[in-house]
Amino acid sequence: MKKVNIILFVVLAIIAIYLFYKLIVSEEWNNIDYILLIVLLLGASINSSIIAYRRKKKGIENE
Repeated sequence: MKKVNIILFVVLAIIAIYLFYKLIVSEEWNNIDYILLIVLLLGASINSSIIAYRRKKKGIENE
């Protein structure tokens, strides 16, 4: 994995753990938590799209 992927994975994992904690322990969300949820979902979808693009590009170059 590239360094960017590792950093992004760690950041998204920290956000996910924080949101899970807020959901289980306090059961109360504020606007910042909703923004973090949107960032988590967008970051995960963009990251998976980038990985799929790299795999496709790498497969085409190898053929």
